[in-house]
Amino acid sequence: MLFRELRERRLGPIVASYAAVGWIVLQVADQLVDREVAPPIVYTMTLLWYVVGLAASAVLGWYHGEKGSQRVTRTEVVMLGLLATVALSGSALLVRGTAGENALPTADALRAAGLDPYRVAVLPFADRSRDGSLGHVAGGLTESLIRNLGTVGALDLVSENGVAQFQDSSLPLDSIARLLGAGTLVSGTVERSGGGVRVNLSIADGVSGAEFRRGRFEESEEALLDLNAGVSQEASALLREWLGQEVELRRQSDETSDPVAWALLQRAERERREAEAHARAGNMEALAEALDRADGFLAEAGERDPSWPRPSATRARIQLRLAQLSSGEPREAGAYSERGLAFANEALALDERFAAALEVRGTLNYLRWALGLGGGNAVSLLDAAEADLQAAVRRDASLANAWNVLSIIHSQKPDLVNAKLAASRAYEEDAFLRAADDLLWRLYATSYDLEQFQDAVRYCEEGRRRFPDHHRFVECRLWLLASRAMEPDVDLAWALHSDYVALAPERSRDFRDRQGRLVVGGVIARAGLPDSANAVLLAARPTPDVDPTGELLGIEAVFRLQMNQKDEALSLVRTYLTASPSHRAGWQWSAHWWWRPLQDNQEFRMLVGGSP
Repeated sequence: MLFRELRERRLGPIVASYAAVGWIVLQVADQLVDREVAPPIVYTMTLLWYVVGLAASAVLGWYHGEKGSQRVTRTEVVMLGLLATVALSGSALLVRGTAGENALPTADALRAAGLDPYRVAVLPFADRSRDGSLGHVAGGLTESLIRNLGTVGALDLVSENGVAQFQDSSLPLDSIARLLGAGTLVSGTVERSGGGVRVNLSIADGVSGAEFRRGRFEESEEALLDLNAGVSQEASALLREWLGQEVELRRQSDETSDPVAWALLQRAERERREAEAHARAGNMEALAEALDRADGFLAEAGERDPSWPRPSATRARIQLRLAQLSSGEPREAGAYSERGLAFANEALALDERFAAALEVRGTLNYLRWALGLGGGNAVSLLDAAEADLQAAVRRDASLANAWNVLSIIHSQKPDLVNAKLAASRAYEEDAFLRAADDLLWRLYATSYDLEQFQDAVRYCEEGRRRFPDHHRFVECRLWLLASRAMEPDVDLAWALHSDYVALAPERSRDFRDRQGRLVVGGVIARAGLPDSANAVLLAARPTPDVDPTGELLGIEAVFRLQMNQKDEALSLVRTYLTASPSHRAGWQWSAHWWWRPLQDNQEFRMLVGGSP
């Protein structure tokens, strides 16, 4: 009897049809989450509605599956209403739970728990394969991550032995964190996915155990031998970036007791990040508007907490960025840098040892020196910049940018050995990879200057791998082709030149085009084609509007020396330094290997400020 009613009401086909269509929708949601197009909650919520929908399809099939028209009954309405209530309530709980997971603990909670977010525990990765065959992969990844993160000076890593006791532990994450004294927990799982292996990463807060960042990597089955090295390296970089964002938030929240001031600072930082995105897109108008909004939020934050130096120091950093973007207009850049120095001094009046303010003031003074804005006080300006930056890193050794600018200053003196040491220290201290592109470039440049070409090639290639769309890491390959670091390859040089110009910021594209052509000319000269090299070098000479300071004349001089054209090289140096006398201090580095053929030349030594 029941079977006949089910068949007459077509309950089976209706539920089966719904199940098939719903299963397709569920798989689409799974793929979207897998590829991180959608957050994980999308799959969970789709599954909830799919299950509730199965019950709803059964109700609809029972009451409306027969042929002919049927009336809607009160019982049917009540049942469907109950199912809708279950689905909506479940959805609300999921959303609320996700919001709770993503919420960071307050500074008071961190202090009360006595947990340092810089102390990181990498828990043993779990093997989630059905046959338990990926245990060795999980163990290898755990070891690699601990080893890689352990090289970051700013982090305090719990040892492998320390976390081993929690293999397959059922303890809550916050309990594990308290036992290990760790403010940040990293965990992961390894599972099979299709024909490959999937690694899922999670970063959780030690106070609440709430997960606030996720990541996912996949490798093919054939690439298992490379999984440890590849995934560990990429995961380490990703984790450092994530940790950097969260740790910086917590550090800033500890500096002020006013939550509104702290929130205003975060709004300003968000505007600064948007400004950098506009800069990369070449939208200077939107960039200026974003920085102006950021400055407004910082001014409000300073009014809320007048004793907090961070807002003024950050306002100084905004003026520094505007000055850097205006470097082609020295008067405009000078005005921005003066305002920046005023804000930095405001911060230092509140706390004379505030490292961020010392760092930005030192960088501003260096920029003023580099742009020739020091007048007759160029040397003292550079000394002041160095003193501030040294004080900043003594106060906070993790200031990678301060080490980076110190490296540049050492290069100008020249003190190439200390320049490379400072660049290496910057890279080590950049715990959260905020400035990895700048630091890899400095490591390349200082290695190149020291003729440590093996290191120069390594850092250039690392930069190209990590930042394939950055023009600098095309430029470094060009310079290496023009040196004895690599065999000259004219076709490759021209191809790199095209990429270099295409990737360069639009505002400096003409300058980069001429510079790239000069370096290609150097490659052609090394290839034993002096006539062709001479033609390329002459054609690449810029007009004053492209290179108002004559900097490219110095670059041409380098390649004229390589072609043994000493008189022509000397003439170019003379023209350059006569047009830009403020750059003479930078040419005290005449001991650079570029200029060896002229080091005994009396006129050259006079030009660059040395003794005849």
